[in-house]
Amino acid sequence: MYECYLISLMPKGLASLSELRVLKGFVIGKQIPGGQYCKLEDLIELEHLEKLSILVDKNSPTAMRELNSLANFGKLKSLSISWSRIYNSANPQRGLRRRLSTLSKVWNSHFEEAAASTIPKTVEKFSLLYFPVSNIFEWFSLGERQNLRKLCVRGGELSNLKDQKCCWETVEYLRLKFLSKLKMDWREMKQVFPKLTYMEKIKCPQLSFFPCDENGIWKSEASQQDN
Repeated sequence: MYECYLISLMPKGLASLSELRVLKGFVIGKQIPGGQYCKLEDLIELEHLEKLSILVDKNSPTAMRELNSLANFGKLKSLSISWSRIYNSANPQRGLRRRLSTLSKVWNSHFEEAAASTIPKTVEKFSLLYFPVSNIFEWFSLGERQNLRKLCVRGGELSNLKDQKCCWETVEYLRLKFLSKLKMDWREMKQVFPKLTYMEKIKCPQLSFFPCDENGIWKSEASQQDN
């Protein structure tokens, strides 16, 4: 159901697909009182589900609470969460920045309503697209022991990847794209991601002194030798 932009809620029967292994485009939208639709927590019983991508409606005030159920997904290996983008503007770039700034304030107002969502320990690949606030750790907790190997962050308002509560120590592959507010130098990045072997940096103007090639790619010497 990926990129089906007119879908606002998921059908209730989705949770009955007991053999489902891959689900792309699950929508967390604005809840309808008494409505018969599928919530994220309804998918917990899908014991074979290994790959899940979620689209969060930018106007949903309950999204953070619904994402709390992620901790109970026991077999998930790949998780992608995207926040809906804004296109209705005469000047798309200016309109997008203005609306994202407004949404950031709205999302921050919901932080006190729900605790950070715990990403399952089984997840090996985690992607965030158009993240609407500056600090990833107010939304997500990785815990201590993780299998996370790949992290991808594309677009949005993210400005901080450093936090004592978060463990990036297992991440080997990192992709950062279109992050105008993220500010770090290469030394800081290596401290935060000590096992990094592959790095891709595209249009992140405040990431400085990175030894990437003309394509924005860096590979460790060990990685190059393996190839």
